Amino acid sequence: MTDKGEFSQASKSKIEEKIDIEPEIPHNGKKITKLMLSPDSKFVATWSRDDRSICGWKLDDSQFVKLSIEQSIGQSENKLNQFKLFISISIEEFCHKFCPELSAVSKLHAVSNNKLVAISDTIVATIQSKYVQRKQIEVINLVENKKIELNLYQYRDWSMEECRFYADKDNNESFLIVAHDYECQYIFKFLCNKSQSWKINNSISCGAFKDIKKCHIDGEKIMLIDNCSSLTQWNLSKLLLEKQYQLG
Repeated sequence: MTDKGEFSQASKSKIEEKIDIEPEIPHNGKKITKLMLSPDSKFVATWSRDDRSICGWKLDDSQFVKLSIEQSIGQSENKLNQFKLFISISIEEFCHKFCPELSAVSKLHAVSNNKLVAISDTIVATIQSKYVQRKQIEVINLVENKKIELNLYQYRDWSMEECRFYADKDNNESFLIVAHDYECQYIFKFLCNKSQSWKINNSISCGAFKDIKKCHIDGEKIMLIDNCSSLTQWNLSKLLLEKQYQLG
C-alpha cells in the first residue's frame, strides 16, 4: 500500500509539473524604429533597424483601436498591448535568401490587410554600362516568409519611389508603385492575390520625371506636384485624373 501510494504521488507530481516557456521578445528587445498600421486597422507591422527584423501583430478580437496608418513610435508603441504578436522575420535572412541585392537594413515601407509588407532600399545598379543608384521595393508574405514576385517586365530597372496597399469598398486589395526612369514617371497597379507572382493590372503615365517635385499617396488618392506648381489628383481605384490645381 505504501509503495503504491508513493508511486501515485510521484506520478501526480510529474503530471502537475509545469514547463516554463519563455515568451518571444519582439525584435529581441531592440528599439522599434517604425510602426505601420494596415488600411483596415486590424494588423500592425513593426520594424527595428537595430535588430534588422520585422514583426507582425494581429488585433486582439476583444478590442479595437483606430490609429492613423503611420504614427510616431512615442504615440503608438504603448498601444501594441492591444495586438498579439504572431510572426517575426529576420530581414537579413530574407534578403540573403530571396533578394541579395537588398541590404539587411531595408526599411518597412507599406503594410496590407492580408499580412503582407513592402520593404525598400537604395541599391547600386548597372544601367547602360553606368553605375546608378535607384530605389527597389520588394513584397513579403509574412505568414509564409516568402517573396512576392513583381513582374515589372521592361520597367524592372526603374527606381521605385513610393508604394501603398489599397483596399476598395469591397475589400479587394491592390498594390501600387510609383516608379520612374530618367524620363517618365508611372503608377503601376498590381492586384493582390494568393499567388507568389503578380502582374501589372493597370498603369498610368504621370508625365516627365524631371517635372515631378513631390508625390504623396493618401487613402485612394495620389497627388503630384510639378515644377510649375501644378497639383494633380488621381484616383487610385480607377487610375483616372480627378482634379488639377494651379498653386502659383
